Amino acid sequence: MGQKTNGTIIRLNINDSKWQSKYVAKNSEETSLYVYQNVKIKEYIERMLNLYGLQLHNCQLYYSNEKLDIIISYYTSTKSLLLIQKINKSQKLIFVGNDKLKLLKRRKIIKLIKTVLYKKKYPSYNSFKMNNFTEIILEGLNRFTRKKYNIFISFQTLNKSLSLRLKNSQIQLLRKLTLNFRRYNKFPFFKEMINILMIAALKKNSSKILSDYIALSLNKMKKHNNFLRILKQVVSFLINSKLASIKGVKLIIGGRFNGAPRSRHRIIQVGKIPLQTLKANINHSKSISFTPNGTFGIKTWIYEN
Repeated sequence: MGQKTNGTIIRLNINDSKWQSKYVAKNSEETSLYVYQNVKIKEYIERMLNLYGLQLHNCQLYYSNEKLDIIISYYTSTKSLLLIQKINKSQKLIFVGNDKLKLLKRRKIIKLIKTVLYKKKYPSYNSFKMNNFTEIILEGLNRFTRKKYNIFISFQTLNKSLSLRLKNSQIQLLRKLTLNFRRYNKFPFFKEMINILMIAALKKNSSKILSDYIALSLNKMKKHNNFLRILKQVVSFLINSKLASIKGVKLIIGGRFNGAPRSRHRIIQVGKIPLQTLKANINHSKSISFTPNGTFGIKTWIYEN
């Protein structure tokens, strides 16, 4: 039962759990239309965030008569920062005087004219700003909904001021964690793993961002044993300490580990996971990782307080 049903859906309306979208439907046809719109809008937003290297944490939709409120919380990864730097370097222009333009790299005259015209149209193209990003999303949403709603989007960054929300005791435990696992600093994924696991330990409904991060990591690396071993050690340290607000984490990962000819499943469980207790506050999500050796399926369960 616990592995075949969605642990989040089966517990709705129990323990004050909230729906991710709210609307008022007059009949069954409108209900199916709202459900279809919710699925497609979330897929579109997640796709747009992934293009910039951003990971979606949560997306909430609230419908009214002629209004659609969208609340998006996302995580800025190192991949997104590198993509933004590449965009800035490729399109960066140096102004000399009033009308003269000098390009950092030698390009054709046609490309220079195109960049200048684009520069006039969008003057803040050099720096990554959320205003241009929201304009692109709003244009796509207006075309999809045929301009039936006045759409309002609010973004929440999980990276910003995360350390300010920690108490002094939690900061000391975080320092202790970095000291205990400082031998793993040589691995390129270690710092990103600490940030993701801290968000999963402190924020609610974080199973999606954890499963997506594991899917991205499995896609990048060829050897998976070190990654999963370090992941289990860090999760066990967070749960056993007073730093985390969760009681348990369970992961089921299936695929061809280390490029093996046959696929197998690996289960990582730390703490308590009462899958068949409906009163338990469990957040569940699934994700798929596409690798050169085939696909990996990742299922995550997080038992929250």
